[in-house]
Amino acid sequence: MIFYKITQRKRPDSKDGEILYYATTIITGKTDFNELCSKVHTLSKIDKRIISEVLTYAWQIMKIDMAHGKAIENVDKTCFYLQITSKARKNKDDVSIKKYSKRGIIVKPGPTLLEFFDKLKFYEKRG
Repeated sequence: MIFYKITQRKRPDSKDGEILYYATTIITGKTDFNELCSKVHTLSKIDKRIISEVLTYAWQIMKIDMAHGKAIENVDKTCFYLQITSKARKNKDDVSIKKYSKRGIIVKPGPTLLEFFDKLKFYEKRG
């Protein structure tokens, strides 16, 4: 069950301040690492200590590969990669990637994840 809210924002490229409405999902909680390991253990019956080690090392390898500009692709073609965007400048020579305005890990869903999205049930949270 996914909750969302309707928000309004000024359109970024609007010169006259046009307001648009967006549906935005709401995070309703977090699964910590130990809980994740427990859930994998419940499904797989693999020892939680082994699950924890594998996930920890997998995350270390993902960070190393992404630090080398690589995307991480899983079996259904879902990709994870770093994206860093610099602040805009009028002069090309003034642009520096170290003066970033945005940074994050981007997830490009593969076919299985897209199918999962299509089956989600959405509920508007009001008030």
